[in-house]
Amino acid sequence: MRNERGITLTELLVAVGISAGFVAAMAGLMSMMFSDLKFGNVSLGFAQDRTVLQKVLLRRLTMSNIHSFALTDSAVDGDTHARSIAILPSFCADRTSGPECAQSTMLQFNSVDHSNGIPVAAYCWDQVASVLVVDVSVVNLLAAPGDTQDIVGVIAPPIMTSWRVTAVSTLNLTDVNTGAPLSAQCQSKIPREPSGQIDQNKFRKITIIPITLKGNAPVASAAQQIRYNEVFPQRVTRLNSYSAGLVRSSTNSQRMNFVIYSCSFSNAAGYACGNTAPLATIEHIRGNYIIERFRTRMPAKPQTVDYQITGAEIERRPSCVPPKCDALPVVNHTNVPYRTSTNETPETLDASQFSLIKQEVLGGLSLILVDRDDKEQVIHFSFD
Repeated sequence: MRNERGITLTELLVAVGISAGFVAAMAGLMSMMFSDLKFGNVSLGFAQDRTVLQKVLLRRLTMSNIHSFALTDSAVDGDTHARSIAILPSFCADRTSGPECAQSTMLQFNSVDHSNGIPVAAYCWDQVASVLVVDVSVVNLLAAPGDTQDIVGVIAPPIMTSWRVTAVSTLNLTDVNTGAPLSAQCQSKIPREPSGQIDQNKFRKITIIPITLKGNAPVASAAQQIRYNEVFPQRVTRLNSYSAGLVRSSTNSQRMNFVIYSCSFSNAAGYACGNTAPLATIEHIRGNYIIERFRTRMPAKPQTVDYQITGAEIERRPSCVPPKCDALPVVNHTNVPYRTSTNETPETLDASQFSLIKQEVLGGLSLILVDRDDKEQVIHFSFD
């Protein structure tokens, strides 16, 4: 039977069937496209987070050729300083070391606070009072007299030593002859007005104590650290401290995220990290690991280029394969040695374990992030 246009019922049914098949096929194709798009968005999100993370670390970790140093916790042969790039296997970014931190390698470091402007001049060091006299006429280094929340760096290129500010006061000069309350030697180095007088409003006295790598109360006097800064004037700048590693997700107790925290300081607990929102976050990270490359080859392993910093619980990554890459264990987290023996120098590094002297010839650092599918994402940083 044909209709007025000459189309049979059979032809019409066939046409409808073909159209339905076409629609179903298009629906399946669109479903696949949206599925791919959704997957693409997830990948793009990770890529964006990775880019943010890399920028945050690049700006703070490799910002200049000035290297931040702090006191070690135990001196060997008079060496009291080590570079302030502390690596702690099996520690989370908030400096805790519970079971959830087993595959987290925390990175702690200092960086110059660029928001504070240019460094200011420090004109003298009064060893008796443990104070620096700094110029605040150009930029206010510290918020106000009485401010004790600052970490500062005293710069003697290429070294910048780290200090905790315990008091800030106006420059109060009394008797130049007796040196009270500031020594005559110190006063003699402070710039004077054309009249020959010192404008006390242009300067501050900041009382400082050295900071150890752990951030706890110092075990050595400030005089031991100031030896790097014997020639004045020096530059002084505000420092920020950061930590990077894993923390448990606040929205999913079964998930770990990789974060970068800004850290504060307290006399009682040392560095406190994680009290504020992270500067960068990557979600769903199963573990993070650190590989270091040194500018000096170790005599015992001349072919080895990279070393993964490991600990009692940190697993050796399959991508770190001898002889090009090998493990460098942190034997004792509570007392990382400055050198493994009196024979270890920056030119003759010991490959048996991690030591702080190796950081002085740190040429590069690789941050490995392992996702829940055990896939690695690697971010490289160069210190050369």
